[in-house]
Amino acid sequence: MAEHHSDQEVGNKIVELRESLGMTQGQLAEQLRSRGLGWSQGTLSKVETGQRSVRLTEAPVVALVLRVRIDELAGIEDARPSGQMPALLQHEVLDQLDLINDALQQARSIKTLADQSIPALERSWDTTSRVLDHLVGKAETDYEAGPPVEQERGDQ
Repeated sequence: MAEHHSDQEVGNKIVELRESLGMTQGQLAEQLRSRGLGWSQGTLSKVETGQRSVRLTEAPVVALVLRVRIDELAGIEDARPSGQMPALLQHEVLDQLDLINDALQQARSIKTLADQSIPALERSWDTTSRVLDHLVGKAETDYEAGPPVEQERGDQ
């Protein structure tokens, strides 16, 4: 069973992780704010000194910025060797990677089709533009010439 860690121990872990990344309190607070956590440097200081707890809803963001798992952030020792993820999670990650790979292949196919279609569309646009220019020119010429004059028939 996992043992309970005090707010002070969690705060010490955050200090250790922050310093290992070469970050100041201000830099960490700014990164947390940029990810939606409303922490000031003062809030971070209180957390690091154990005067304030890390809330359950805040822990994933703090862990993400500090590049650790939540259990590592909390100082909970895991029975698994370091770097080894549970088989179920590993399976889910592989499934997600397969989906990402499929999406990437589809995106590449779409790009290839677009690359092949653009020259044809440009040629079609050029042809349409020339036809329209010709029709507009003809209409202007006809307008300037005035209405057509009817010819009289000579065989009446």
